[in-house]
Amino acid sequence: MEFCEGAPPTIRFRPLSVAETPEAVKELCLSYRAVLNQQEVQPLVAVAALVFDFLCIHPFRDGNGRISRLLTLLGLFTGTGSRSDVLSTWSDWSRSPTMIIMRPFAKAPKAGMKDSTI
Repeated sequence: MEFCEGAPPTIRFRPLSVAETPEAVKELCLSYRAVLNQQEVQPLVAVAALVFDFLCIHPFRDGNGRISRLLTLLGLFTGTGSRSDVLSTWSDWSRSPTMIIMRPFAKAPKAGMKDSTI
């Protein structure tokens, strides 16, 4: 919901109904496989689209973000060529100036996350 002063609340996102979800997930999987087989789109872009579309379908009441991260890893490891490509890209990124600057913040304790699980 979006709340703006002087305006009625607006729904910014509404997931599919429970009845529509199974067919949408099936269609998403078939479309993703077709895109990879056609090889007209970079695999990394296909993975990003897969995860985005999955999150728009929002098939679970809880845990969609966690599942999307697993889908990302699965897509990267199976759709982008070799694992070494993914690990090499990660290795390069983890040494980037941006990551070096962000590292201390990532290690800082997060408020309210004491009981979180991975």
